[in-house]
Amino acid sequence: MLALVICAASHADTPNRGLQELRRFKAAEARQAVAVDAHHFYAIDNRAIGKYDKRTGERIGTVEVPAPTQTAPMTFEHEGRQYVVMAVGGEGVSASLVALRLP
Repeated sequence: MLALVICAASHADTPNRGLQELRRFKAAEARQAVAVDAHHFYAIDNRAIGKYDKRTGERIGTVEVPAPTQTAPMTFEHEGRQYVVMAVGGEGVSASLVALRLP
């Protein structure tokens, strides 16, 4: 299980100009990409997308990806809903694009 680290940039006039860790959450799917909306973050690997509460880090649910992907997914919002589009293929599945609406 990998950890998702939430950071903020420190003010430019301070001696420490790096990032400051704000929170750290364990997210089993955090191997490939992360998407966020107002209340949740979505950890993505090549077989699943996990939905987590941004305040507590609690996993709310998981969506299985229909075939493996080895590329970074693209995320976008349309009419207030979050979507992820990814190229999938392999294991007997022809290469194609899959769009998933996040729960």
